[in-house]
Amino acid sequence: MSYSSHDLTKIIAELESEDLRKEVVQYLDEEQASLEREIKELVDKGEKIRQEIAKNMISSRHSERFNIEVQTGDRTELYRELDETISKLKEIRAKIQSIENVKNEYKENNDSLW
Repeated sequence: MSYSSHDLTKIIAELESEDLRKEVVQYLDEEQASLEREIKELVDKGEKIRQEIAKNMISSRHSERFNIEVQTGDRTELYRELDETISKLKEIRAKIQSIENVKNEYKENNDSLW
């Protein structure tokens, strides 16, 4: 189940115990840190794919014996992997933005947690 930033802010605000509110905020911080680590891993993966694509392109230009069908298939697979990596990055960035929105909205209403 997915909640909007506004829904999560309301849920946090409705928690009666300040300790529970702090736990939720801590969870959001940890979730954001985890997502940011995942972004770094995906960016690194995307860079490796980009380098492999560049290497294949250079290889094909300098080798007449290079099998064009294999090259095209490999390149297509690399582009597909790169597209998937970019899509995952976009999803994670949206999640992080949602977490930041919740934290900012809640912070405005309750500075005591920060």
